[in-house]
Amino acid sequence: MLTVSVPTGTILCPDCRDCFADCGRCAGLGYVNGDGTRTWDRREGGSGEVRVLITGSREFTDRETIAKALSQVRRENGYRTLVVVHGAARGADALAAAVVQGADPGRARQEAYPVTDAEWRPDGPGGRLDYAAGPRRNKRMVDSGADICLAFFVAGAKNTGTKHCSNTAEKAGIPVRKFEQSPW
Repeated sequence: MLTVSVPTGTILCPDCRDCFADCGRCAGLGYVNGDGTRTWDRREGGSGEVRVLITGSREFTDRETIAKALSQVRRENGYRTLVVVHGAARGADALAAAVVQGADPGRARQEAYPVTDAEWRPDGPGGRLDYAAGPRRNKRMVDSGADICLAFFVAGAKNTGTKHCSNTAEKAGIPVRKFEQSPW
């Protein structure tokens, strides 16, 4: 454990030792103890990485919810490195990618499964749209393996791809946690 002196009364985030959130209160500086010192708890549990499958609406905009969910998974798994698996779509996938991109590589890295233009339109630009391209990508992500799936829904939206991916994950025996954002 590393301890340094800091001014008494400094306000710090309770999750700063592993937080991905941008609360701005602590800048990842540690916990303030009653004696005015700041402590970094470097417990590292287990070995290996934790694979986290992200699926979510393209209209999902709540970056903080995604950051907190990833922080919670990391905390629950002994602060092991997260491998965040996502479909590289706008919305929840892009937000998760941004959270991971801004993190220390020892905390998280990403593994993207984009659907290419050629997969969406196999007949070329202006050709027919292959609506099965998204579900095929979702299956590839699930088949790549995950320890947990975090599904980010928008209330009142269709959430078709999110439902498909989270249901596929559940059928594969991957635990799924669902989060819902208000449409307002």
